[in-house]
Amino acid sequence: MPTNTRSTPRPGRRTRVVFLLIAVLAVCLLVPRLREWAWVFAILIIVTPIGGALVTRFGSRR
Repeated sequence: MPTNTRSTPRPGRRTRVVFLLIAVLAVCLLVPRLREWAWVFAILIIVTPIGGALVTRFGSRR
């Protein structure tokens, strides 16, 4: 019997952040008053995985 009882692996912190940003972007697109903020969250969704990868790559060198 495997010790891991979950069927799906737990998503990492970065994955959860991206999903949260996508959810906020969807809300911004649905609410007309927040629509002007949608591009900010679209940029954040693109930048977050890249920034996270750079931090993991260069931050662990110390």
